[in-house]
Amino acid sequence: MIGWAAVRGSLDLEIGTLFLILFLWQVPHFLAIAWLYRDDYRRAGMRMLPVVDRDGSISSLQMIAYCLALIPASLTPLFVGRAGVIYMAGALVLGSCFIGFTIAFARERSLQRARGVLRASLIYLPVLLALLLLDGAAP
Repeated sequence: MIGWAAVRGSLDLEIGTLFLILFLWQVPHFLAIAWLYRDDYRRAGMRMLPVVDRDGSISSLQMIAYCLALIPASLTPLFVGRAGVIYMAGALVLGSCFIGFTIAFARERSLQRARGVLRASLIYLPVLLALLLLDGAAP
């Protein structure tokens, strides 16, 4: 956002859409990491959600909720004229897959499933942004 403001001289709806996507994406990404390292956080005395949520039920619901919100947020570039149908299709597929991994974690809260959410998040964001670059409308 700083770079956008420096180049454009303003913060507008276009950069707001990217901020929204990044904001919503980071929560399931971070919760997956925090679940994987919850014992380390516990030993360090850090009260992260996966530390206080012993069975992971609240953490998994948060992951799902943020991924559900991420799908419409990821479509906002379409509504501001910055993406086309290829981006839309990719965003829907990526979002569906990401939600699938969070649902799998909710059903079986394990290190393996948390790693799946983490991997999905690490694929989701760069692919989504690449699609936006490739299919984005020229300014």
